[in-house]
Amino acid sequence: MVAIETEDFIFVAIVTAIQVLCYNFLDVMGVGKARRKHKVAYPKCTGPPEFESAFRAQQNQAEQMPTFFVSMWACAAMFDGRVAGGLGLLWVLLRQLYTSSYRNSGFSMGLLKFTIPAYLCINLLSLLAAGAGIYTLVQNPSLLF
Repeated sequence: MVAIETEDFIFVAIVTAIQVLCYNFLDVMGVGKARRKHKVAYPKCTGPPEFESAFRAQQNQAEQMPTFFVSMWACAAMFDGRVAGGLGLLWVLLRQLYTSSYRNSGFSMGLLKFTIPAYLCINLLSLLAAGAGIYTLVQNPSLLF
């Protein structure tokens, strides 16, 4: 069995913190800013298109984060923490570019430019984790029992 060291998770821990901070300060507060600007009182979730774009961008981030975190941490545990952290940081950058684009102009080419590459990052993280896990099981079949 492969021992996992704390150092294997330094990069993914940093990227996790960066994503949480970006989500809180850019996405969640972006909705609050849009509420004030467009006078959309709590708990309403509808209003002018500009507000709805900010709200939807924040909700989309919340929907994507569980898959991202699980994939990145699994990749770090099973494959390589630096690779997982690098792909994770790229995902964070792409998602922030997407939400910024969506908040500022509604549905736009941000989907093609930013979201699809971000999905590729998540899929690569998952494939690396699964591949490394399968390889480990093939090399050590006793882990199955």
